[in-house]
Amino acid sequence: MRSIFSCSGVAAVSITSLFYHRMRAVAAIVALFFAMPALAQECEEVTRTMAGNFAVNLGGEEIPPVVHDQGKGDEQSPGLWGTGAYWLFPLTFNVPIGCRVRVLEIDAAVDARMTWPNSVLRDMLPTENPKGCVGVLGAVMVHGEDDARRGSRFADFADDATLAYKQDNLCDGGRIVIPLYRSFGDNVANTVLPEDKLYFKVASWLNETAMAVHAEMTFNLLYKFEPISEVTR
Repeated sequence: MRSIFSCSGVAAVSITSLFYHRMRAVAAIVALFFAMPALAQECEEVTRTMAGNFAVNLGGEEIPPVVHDQGKGDEQSPGLWGTGAYWLFPLTFNVPIGCRVRVLEIDAAVDARMTWPNSVLRDMLPTENPKGCVGVLGAVMVHGEDDARRGSRFADFADDATLAYKQDNLCDGGRIVIPLYRSFGDNVANTVLPEDKLYFKVASWLNETAMAVHAEMTFNLLYKFEPISEVTR
């Protein structure tokens, strides 16, 4: 009799345990179901902001004669000299499931100044500010530098994926600040980020000063998440 009751007790415990685990699974599914609207709310078109900064020293290599390539063949530009360099900083968004990023406003600036490339060269060069100018560029792009989708369907020597682009001259060891401000609203087609990334670019060229360019990009963004099912405008 003891063995029979003992077996019955084990069976009862097993059934109770199975029922308990099944109920926990059902409760988890129910909780996930009710959490889905909360997740979807993150995709509501609420305006969001963020800010950041990055810095880089642009040393440079000799600039090749080819400067224009729009997929229609290269064009030679003999009026180039010195060295050039660029740096691309990808900003990756953590996008909620079922959403995409739309950029509404860019308020950025490139702060650039000349600096000694390294301590050895610094000891070899004179202490006074070097003479000469360096071209400095700042840009904000939807695609990477070597992306095959770059370029424009509507014009030569343009890029639909570049949202902001400015350049200036940095001369005689001084300092420049290049502002990059663009406001788009919510009806510009190419302000949607296809890979949830925004690329910030700084570059220098025509550098014959033997100096590097220290460039800092500071950015403030206005953006929103929107449903990925929404028709691209």
